[in-house]
Amino acid sequence: MSTPSLRDARETIDEIDCRVVELLAERYALVDELCETKAENGNSVRDPDREQELLDRVTTLAEEHGLAPEVARQIYEEVLSQSVERQRRRRRTDEAHAVPEAS
Repeated sequence: MSTPSLRDARETIDEIDCRVVELLAERYALVDELCETKAENGNSVRDPDREQELLDRVTTLAEEHGLAPEVARQIYEEVLSQSVERQRRRRRTDEAHAVPEAS
């Protein structure tokens, strides 16, 4: 197998980056849906058990794919942090726009 040229490697990296961004956008769309469900059910934004489960799973997946587990964990800690902040902002916005029911 020949080594790809710098240009080819960069084009492939650009394609991968595009897919990563598309998947993150898809993930955050689901986060928005979950935020609504959590609010309707009276659940808090954070679920430490679920977060730990996710981090453990990502660590294992990283090891299986030859990626340093600490790299995957650090990336996903940031993904989780952004997800939590997104949900908190959305809840604040939803609460500020909530119409009080007539009595």
